[in-house]
Amino acid sequence: MSVRTRLDRPQGVETPGYRELVLFLALIWGVGDTATTILASNVTGSVAGEVNPLLRMLLSADPLAVVFLKGAVALYASFVLLACRDQVEQVPGWRVWFVGMIGGGMLIVAQNLSVVFVTLTVS
Repeated sequence: MSVRTRLDRPQGVETPGYRELVLFLALIWGVGDTATTILASNVTGSVAGEVNPLLRMLLSADPLAVVFLKGAVALYASFVLLACRDQVEQVPGWRVWFVGMIGGGMLIVAQNLSVVFVTLTVS
C-alpha cells in the first residue's frame, strides 16, 4: 500500500519548466503590458491612468519610448533570470513567485483591456 502525499503529482500533469516560466513572464510583462498600456492611452486619449510617473511622462512625450523601455526591462530581467537559474531554483517557492508575477501581469493586462472596452462602448 502506497502513501499518497499532497506533493505527489497525478500522472500526465506536467508543470511548466523554468525556461517556460521565464518566457511567460517576458511575454506578459514585455509584450502584453506594453501593448495594452499604449492601446489604453491611445483609446482614452489620456495618460492619467498610468500610475508610474516615468511611464506617464514617456507616454505623453513619445509612446515608442515606452515600448523600448518596457521591452528592454523585460528582456534584461529574462536574461538575468536565465543566467541565475541555479540560484533561483534553490529558493523555496520559486515557482509560486513566477506564477504570482505572471498572474499579476495577466490582471494588469486584463485591466488595461477593460479600460479599452469600456471606453469604446461608452464612446
